[in-house]
Amino acid sequence: MAITGWVGDRPGFKYDLCLHGAEMLARRLEASDLNEAEFCARLSSFVGQAISSDRLNRWLRGYDLPDTEIFIAADTLAGPGFDMKPTRRDVLRGLIGVGALVVGDGFLDGLSVTGSGGGDGPTVDDLEARTRDLVLRWPTVNPREHMLVVGNHQELLVGSLTRPQTAAVERRLHSLAGETALLAGMLNFRSGQLSHAEADWAEASFHAHEAADDDLRAYVLVARSQLFSAIPIDSEVRGDRALQLLDQAHSMTGSNSSPRVRSCLLARKAEEVALLGEPAQADADLDCAATEMARLPAAGDRFGHWGTIDLDGYRGSRDVLLGRCHEAVDLLESALVRAGSQPGRAILLADTGAALAHPEGDVAGACDKLGESFELGVKVGAGEFVRRVLRIRRQHLSNWRKEPAVRRLDERLMAALA
Repeated sequence: MAITGWVGDRPGFKYDLCLHGAEMLARRLEASDLNEAEFCARLSSFVGQAISSDRLNRWLRGYDLPDTEIFIAADTLAGPGFDMKPTRRDVLRGLIGVGALVVGDGFLDGLSVTGSGGGDGPTVDDLEARTRDLVLRWPTVNPREHMLVVGNHQELLVGSLTRPQTAAVERRLHSLAGETALLAGMLNFRSGQLSHAEADWAEASFHAHEAADDDLRAYVLVARSQLFSAIPIDSEVRGDRALQLLDQAHSMTGSNSSPRVRSCLLARKAEEVALLGEPAQADADLDCAATEMARLPAAGDRFGHWGTIDLDGYRGSRDVLLGRCHEAVDLLESALVRAGSQPGRAILLADTGAALAHPEGDVAGACDKLGESFELGVKVGAGEFVRRVLRIRRQHLSNWRKEPAVRRLDERLMAALA
């Protein structure tokens, strides 16, 4: 099997592709209780293309990496009870092997971490401070550029876990490695690298389990729910899987949980139930999210900032999904005035465009907002926003495709990609 420490164009060792591709797919095949022929047939029906046994075996042997749609379909076939986390032995075996391949036999030298002082290596407090800084900065940066720094930090954290540590330090290191892997997944999701995001969140789940860190485990499930949602991804291979993950995350939280995690969890759940046409539940979830947000310190917590502008974005998304377009426009345009980052503006512009694209709305205004969002998404390397705009264009503006404003939008989208 081919083993590499490079995943796509992202530097730094992570898992090897065998762990993230072949092993993850093999575990889903086993959990599905189907033979290979049946598994291929079901995959083919889910993704709308023929998947042969030869092609499946190339994936299982690590020669090729399936795209995200294959993983998502396989996850569905594995059933709601499927546990995606790899074993500790396999994770550390893969990480140590890849680290040695990428940076040589001296990889483990100098990676001992001390608790709070003494010794030559960084303290766990140093690593925690660095992790917090990376988490706080990620919403405003280019995801591909930030990944360079995040990848290097994760190398140090995982390398530290291969050395003897006290139980307390090891647990903290697992939490920090999990938070960093969670962040890496968010960056990859934003840049459009969905299979890499899936792999990062598998790693984050492993570290959260080792640290017995329920807040982190819950937040990883919230992040993973995006892979199964028609809102950012727009695919038929999802059903209610996103809500299942969110409900599972909710069961792990309580009154002492991170308000950042609970608020984000409830806001994500509100989107999903709005998509199902349940306004009362969506409104209630967002009211609870606001209550949780009020508990969050002004500086955020270990999972980052979360403020009124973030919640208003979810409120606007809920209103768009429920057909409350006038209310959505008011909320989103108010949030746009306060948006302080290009990524933040991009997603708000896209949803404002969706809110304006209705029979009593402003088609030309919708096209202007979508075009600006798309250009910002391309500029900051955010494939997440690019996909969102394309989905909105297809779902909301198809009836006006011959209108001059829509034609100009299509030309603008093509020019941005040129």
